[in-house]
Amino acid sequence: MNPAAQALADKAVEHLRTALTHDCKGEFGAALMSYLDGVPLLLEASKDPILGIPMQDLLKAKCKQYLARVQVIRDHMEKGEEVPPNNYVDRRQSSLRELDEDTQEMFRYFSEIPSPVPRLEDVFGPTQCKEFIEKNVILPLKFPGLLDKVAKVKRGILLYGVPGVGKTFLIQAVLASISCPFLRIQSSDLICRFNGLECILKRVQDLFEWAKKNQPCILCFEDLDVLCHPDHSSPDSIASQVREELTARLQSYSAGNQVTVIGSTQKPWYLTGKLVRKFDRRFLLTLPTLEDRIAIFRQKIVDLKLKQDLSEEDFKVVGERTEGFTGADLSCLARDCIMMPVRQIQNATHYKKITVTEEKNGEEESKEMLTPCAPTDSGALEITWEFLNADRVQEPTLTMQEVEICLARCSPSCCEEEIEKMAKWAEEFGQEDI
Repeated sequence: MNPAAQALADKAVEHLRTALTHDCKGEFGAALMSYLDGVPLLLEASKDPILGIPMQDLLKAKCKQYLARVQVIRDHMEKGEEVPPNNYVDRRQSSLRELDEDTQEMFRYFSEIPSPVPRLEDVFGPTQCKEFIEKNVILPLKFPGLLDKVAKVKRGILLYGVPGVGKTFLIQAVLASISCPFLRIQSSDLICRFNGLECILKRVQDLFEWAKKNQPCILCFEDLDVLCHPDHSSPDSIASQVREELTARLQSYSAGNQVTVIGSTQKPWYLTGKLVRKFDRRFLLTLPTLEDRIAIFRQKIVDLKLKQDLSEEDFKVVGERTEGFTGADLSCLARDCIMMPVRQIQNATHYKKITVTEEKNGEEESKEMLTPCAPTDSGALEITWEFLNADRVQEPTLTMQEVEICLARCSPSCCEEEIEKMAKWAEEFGQEDI
C-alpha cells in the first residue's frame, strides 16, 4: 500500500474503531457519524492498485458491511424503534452478560487499550517479528478467509527480551491494529487481583471459555516468568498451579481454532519446557540498533511537541552515545530532555522581552513574551517564575547543549550479563525462522 493510501486506511480504521465502540455502548448517533466518516476513507484506500484485486474486493465488502449497519441504525432511529445490536458487538457483549459481575469487571479490565493508541509502524526494530505478526495474525483477523487457503496460520507467539525493549508496546500496537475481541492479561494480575486459589483458577478457565465463544480473538499473557519464578517452584504454590492450569488450557486448543495466543517474558529461562512448547514462534526482541535509537529518540521528541533546535547530526550523536540503551531508556532520556526547558524557567532569576510571531486565522500576529536569560543579557529583568503570567512566558528551545547534560546522567538499564544470557537462550530455544 502506498503511503497516501496507508494514511487514508489508518484514519478509516480509527473512525471505524470509534464507531464500533459507540455501537457497543448503544450510542447510535455517534456510531452513525463515525461510520460515515470512516467508510469513504476506506473506500478511497481500497483503490490503491498495489493491493491487488482480492484485497480490494475484501475492503469493498467490508465497506458494504459497515454501510448496511449504517442503514439499519438510520432506519430504526427514524422510526423511533430500538436499534438491534450489531452482530460483531453483540457476540462480544452477550458473552459478558452471561457472567457474574466480578468476572465482567475482570474482562473489562483486561480489554483496555492505553491512550495514546500505538501503531505498528511506531514499533522500531523487530522487523521479522512484525512481518510475521502482520501476515499471520493481523491480516487473517481483519480479512477472514484471505490466507486460509494459502498457509496454515500459527497460533502461538512468544516475545522475549530484556526489560524495556518494547514487548508490551508491540503487543499494544497489535491489539490496536485489529477489530476483533481481545484480552491482555498481566500474569501478576491473575495472582494478586483475585483472592484464593479456587477463584484464580476459575478466572483462568473463564478466560479460555470466553475466547472459545468469541473466536476469532486474541489472548495475551504478559510477564509469564512471574508464574515460573524459582521462588514459586513448589507444586503447592499458587503460581505453580496457575501455570499448570494455563499450560493445560493452551494444550487443549487444536490447530484449527481461531484463538491467537501471544505471550511475553523477560526471563524465558524461567519458563517450563512444557509451556515454551505451546508457542509455535518465539521471537527475541533485541536492543535497538543505531538507526532505531535515532528514530526512537526523534519520535519521542516530536510526539511530545517540544520546541527544539536539534539538527540531523545532533540526533545521530544521540544515537551513537546511547549504545546499549533500550527503548524504555530512550524514552526516559527524552522525558529528561523535555524537563530541561521547565528547569530553565524554574531556576531563572532573570527574564527578557522577545517578540514572537504566530499565524492566526491566516494572518501573522506579533506579541511580546518573556523568556529566561542570563543576568548580563541586554534588557534582563530580575524576576522569577512565581510572579509571571504563564501566558506571557515563552518556552525555551531545547538545544544540543541541554541534551548533552541529560546524556551525561543517563545510562543503560540492562547489564551485559543479562543480554548474554538472553542470547544464549535464544540460540538454544528461539525459533525465528518464518
